[in-house]
Amino acid sequence: LFRESGEAILAQDHNWKGKHWKNLIPEGVHDSFQYAFDWCLEVHQVRSVQAPIVEGNRIKWVQYRLGYYENNDFTGVSLISIDITHQVDTLNELEKLSRSIEQTPSLIVMTDLNGRTEYINPSYERIYGVNLSEQVGKIPIQLKQDKNKDYTQIWKTLSMGESWTGEIEVSR
Repeated sequence: LFRESGEAILAQDHNWKGKHWKNLIPEGVHDSFQYAFDWCLEVHQVRSVQAPIVEGNRIKWVQYRLGYYENNDFTGVSLISIDITHQVDTLNELEKLSRSIEQTPSLIVMTDLNGRTEYINPSYERIYGVNLSEQVGKIPIQLKQDKNKDYTQIWKTLSMGESWTGEIEVSR
């Protein structure tokens, strides 16, 4: 807990007691932390601030959750810090994967269990001259077009909730 002045009065880590939050929070986020601190005191709601902390050659991400706190004669801000490094790293990996799918020249179609389109990448949109909103809920033309190819296995795989990966030749 921190007083309106920013001084810690109670903390799980007793080394914090009596220190101002500016001595405990990375300097690079002081402005956004100050804004969140003041906002909590004024609006009486929860606010979050994320900050990178460099530990050796690794970056650790911490989320500070600030909330208005009032009890008898005390008004201040409660602070909880949470290590969100794993979540940030996972999000970064997902963004890289997303960019690679968006930028590949290969056509990518993702369907639901019934084989209906949920997603097409930009290469698919460009080649077929359609956009995602036009294709959502429709069966992709590639799974209907080639009468010489046996699609039984593809449909069986998709209907079992499994992924099918492969190449289908179609003419356009």
